[in-house]
Amino acid sequence: MGISDTASLNFTTDVVPSSYVPGQAEIDLGAGYGKLIYPVNVDGNWYYYWDRSGDGSNAGVDTITHDALDAIFKYASDFTTINPAYATGNTAADDTNDTYRYAALNGVKLALPTQGDGQTVTGISSGYYVPGTAVGGAPASVGSTVTNSAYNDLLAIWDAYNGTGGDAGVPLYGVPSGWYDYNYYWSATPSASGHSGVYLRGGGVFDNYDTYDNSYVALEVL
Repeated sequence: MGISDTASLNFTTDVVPSSYVPGQAEIDLGAGYGKLIYPVNVDGNWYYYWDRSGDGSNAGVDTITHDALDAIFKYASDFTTINPAYATGNTAADDTNDTYRYAALNGVKLALPTQGDGQTVTGISSGYYVPGTAVGGAPASVGSTVTNSAYNDLLAIWDAYNGTGGDAGVPLYGVPSGWYDYNYYWSATPSASGHSGVYLRGGGVFDNYDTYDNSYVALEVL
């Protein structure tokens, strides 16, 4: 059974720990949270497609608003320190950012990935495409585990799976096998209107309202 995008979900970290190893083929997040599937190893980290519907594929209803993600990924990397704005009820500043983006679901320690290039998208119409680097596999679909000096997190995933080069403004396909490939992946990184979404199909970074409900999620397993 999948999860719904509602406030009734249990967004806490004090749950019975699950037994898991980062990199295993599938991680069941328990009742209400779906599964993590299609792992990729990029920059020494393990990232998964979040199969929120729990159907074992990208065909279910796996999208979510960023408002819902903000209610989950509100901790620092120690999984204890909560975003001060969230703790004080400051709803204008309680969103995820590159520091407060961690949570444990049923004992599985997770991080919502950052955008990955250190820039800020300044408005809904100000998205951009980034250039690929020499990092990548041949064929592109095999990916790469080489450390990326240009990008982290979502853009590093894209760069690892887009082949070995490209120019700015020329979209390069960089979606890992099995991941949904026709929409944005939410990042933890704030943007002008909410949070940035990374378009793995082309290496684009775009500003999105947090209420946008058609974006997907990749999660880092720690």
